[in-house]
Order: sequence, then C-alpha cells, then structure tokens
Amino acid sequence: PQGTVEAQSPFRLHRDGGSDGAIAVNAMQLKLAGERLTAPLTAGNLLLNANYDVAAGHLRFEQAGISQNGKPVLSGIVRIDDPFGLEPRLWLQASALTIDLAALKPRLLAIRGIPTDVAHLAAFVHGGVVSINKAVVSGELAKLWPLPGSLKQGSLVNATLTGGALTLPPGLGLPSVSGLDAQFSWARGLLVASQGSMRLGRSSLHDLSARADFSSGSGLYSSRFKGKIDLGELGALIH
Repeated sequence: PQGTVEAQSPFRLHRDGGSDGAIAVNAMQLKLAGERLTAPLTAGNLLLNANYDVAAGHLRFEQAGISQNGKPVLSGIVRIDDPFGLEPRLWLQASALTIDLAALKPRLLAIRGIPTDVAHLAAFVHGGVVSINKAVVSGELAKLWPLPGSLKQGSLVNATLTGGALTLPPGLGLPSVSGLDAQFSWARGLLVASQGSMRLGRSSLHDLSARADFSSGSGLYSSRFKGKIDLGELGALIH
C-alpha cells in the first residue's frame, strides 16, 4: 500500500484489566499495488472510526464507520465473545453499504488468483447498484472459514438492487437483462427475491419473485412474474 496514514486512539484502563476507548485512522491518497494486482488500485482517502471495549469475556467495536473521500460507505458493529478462549464467537452487523457493480468489476478482475467462479460471474455483470440495508454474520470463528460454506449457516442479508444489467450464459439463448430492480434477502442458505422488475430483451417483466434454496446443496428454485413477453425473442423459454 502507498499513502499517508494518521491514527489516534484515546483509551481508559480499568482495574479489572479491561479497557475502552475510540480509534480513528485516516489513510490519505491510498493506493494498492503488488504481485496480486494486474494494475494499481486507487482508494483515495479513507477514514475509519470506532468505539471499542475490551474485557476478559468480549471484544466489541461499536459505532464503527468507514468513509471514502468524505462519503460514508459502511457502518457496523463487531463483537467477539470469549476472544481468549478455545472457541471464540464472532457477531458482525453491517449496514449502509452501497456497491456500484460497474465500478467494482474492473477492481475485482484486477486481482490475480480470484476464484474462477467469481471471475466467471463478474464477466456477465455489467452494471447496477446494490444497497446493503443489513447484513449479519455470526458463528464460531474457527467455523467461519471457508467463507462461502459458512454463509449458509450463520448469515442474514437484506439488500436492494437497482438498475441491474447483465448478459446471460450463451447456452440459454436469451437476450440481455437491463433495468433489474428487486429486493433480496438471504437467510441461512435461502435466497429470496421480491418486488422485482426488469427488461429481458424486448420483453418487460414485473411483479417478479423468486426463491432458491442452497441450504441442502440441492439448489431448488421457483419463480413467478407478470409482463409482456416477446415470444419470438424468448423462444428458448417455451421450447
């Protein structure tokens, strides 16, 4: 990493050995480079603020927030119970996170060695904004890795997608998706989409809802929608 970092952390020590305080880290003109990146990534100015509380039985970061170039991008709470024990547990809640998929895509693909399925998925996504209203991850720290598998058991996410744009796999014979708006929720392996609308080529869909259950590894899914369908263009759906 390249840039300038300033940090301050006033704190108090307690008679029982615990402490509490606040931390502020200001990273200015931050640029990331290295062997894992095909090109340098510019992050600009990042500011991290949090209040913390450390005791024998817990480690807490509250009122935590991250701002980029003066704009808040993330807030959250992190708690680790029994941090010095044999089975520490993590509880993390994040909110107010907005992800511009078009801006994220080139940064993601600039990382060497990203999982093949992630790179494959990114190739089909061209735009949209994801707003994370609430995300919670919890469980024993030792069991939260590898992350994809652990998310099926101990995670909750509520999010909104606006202006989604993507191409579908060529084998489906379907046109591109644009103007995809929907509410999404994820709870222990169950993905639910609701209040959706989108354009599929010349077709227009609304009242779109879908469910996909990944909790058992079966990937069972169902969907419902209304709209105006161009049967000539979407022949793959009816053959």
